[in-house]
Amino acid sequence: MRAGEIVESASAADLYARPRHDYTKRLLDAVPRLAALRIDERSDCQDQVPEPVEGHDQPGQELPNPAAELDQVSVVYHGRGLGAGLHAVRDVSLTIAPGETLGLVGESGSGKSTIGRTLAGLIAPATGAVRIDGQDLSGLRGRRLRQLRTRLGMVFQDPTSSLNPRHTIGRSIGEPIRLHTDSTAADRRRRVEELLDAVQLGSRLAGRYPHELSGGQRQRVAIARALALRPSLVIADEPTSALDVSVQDQVLGLFRGLQDEYGFAWLFISHDLAVVSELTRRVIVLKDGAIVEAGPTDRVLRHPADAYTRRLLAAVPVADPEEQRRRRELWNDLQVTG
Repeated sequence: MRAGEIVESASAADLYARPRHDYTKRLLDAVPRLAALRIDERSDCQDQVPEPVEGHDQPGQELPNPAAELDQVSVVYHGRGLGAGLHAVRDVSLTIAPGETLGLVGESGSGKSTIGRTLAGLIAPATGAVRIDGQDLSGLRGRRLRQLRTRLGMVFQDPTSSLNPRHTIGRSIGEPIRLHTDSTAADRRRRVEELLDAVQLGSRLAGRYPHELSGGQRQRVAIARALALRPSLVIADEPTSALDVSVQDQVLGLFRGLQDEYGFAWLFISHDLAVVSELTRRVIVLKDGAIVEAGPTDRVLRHPADAYTRRLLAAVPVADPEEQRRRRELWNDLQVTG
C-alpha cells in the first residue's frame, strides 16, 4: 500500500522475486542486507591477520584520547527478589576512537542499553572505570558531571517518548543550549535553525509540535537535539527500529552525513546485524552482559567464531521467502548444536 491505496498484490514468492511497481521495488531496495554472509562456517583464525592499531605508521605521534572507554566495567541491579543482585554487565572493556562508529549488538536483555546508559553517566558501575575524552566519570558530581555530559548526545529508540509533547520542536532542540551555555535567545534561535537545516527538516518546522510530525521527522528532531552541544560522542540506542525500511534508510544516510560533517564518534546499539554491517567498521557482540566476540565488522559477521554470533546471524530476516526458509532451518540446526 501507498498513501492509502493498494499499488501491488501478488503471492509472497512472486512479489519478492518479481516486483512490478516502482514503489515496491524501492521498498525492497531499502531493506538492509547481510551481503552473502557465510553464517554457517566457523572462523579459521590461522588465515586471519589482525588489523594494526591506527597510527602505526607514525610511531612518534601521540594518539588523541579515545572518545569513550569502559575498563572492566560491571553493572549490578539490586532489588527485591534479586538476592545479591542482577549482573546486567560483566567485566566489559571497550574503546571508541574519535570519529569512529562502533556497533554493539545482541539480543534483548543482553545489556546493550545498560552499556549505553553507563557511558552516558546515567548508571554508576559497580566496578571498573568509565572515561569520556580521557576523563574519568567516577567521583564527578554536580557541575563537573553536567559539563562532561555536554560532550555526549543520545538518540533513543522512540522519538515520541523522548520529546516533550508540550514543547515546540525549536524549544526541544534549544533546551540543551539554554541549560548548558550562556547563549542569548537570538544565538539559540540561529543554532536551532542551523540544526534543523542539518537534519534536512528546515527551520519552518521550529514552531511545530511533535504530534504534527511523522515518526521519521521526530527522529530527525531527536538527532538535531543530540547534536545541539557539538558532542564528541553520540550514543544511538536502536534509533531506527521503530521506523519503516524506507525512512530507516534515509535516517541512517543522514547519520553518516552528519558524522562526516561534525566528526563525532558514534556508538550504534542495535539488534539489526544487517544495519550494523552497513554502518560500522568494528562490532562487539554481547550476550548476558558479557562480550563474546569483537573485532572488524567484516570478519565478525562473515567469519563468526562464536556459536551465539552465528545464531544471531541466522536469525536476521531477509526480503526473500526462500532464503528466509533456509535461514530458519539453519537457525534451528544451530539451536540444537548450540
